[in-house]
Amino acid sequence: MVKGCAWVVVFLAVVSIYFV
Repeated sequence: MVKGCAWVVVFLAVVSIYFV
């Protein structure tokens, strides 16, 4: 599912912002 992939990308982006 494209939406599932989009959620994974958004999740990784938020996590990277939190840990930077």
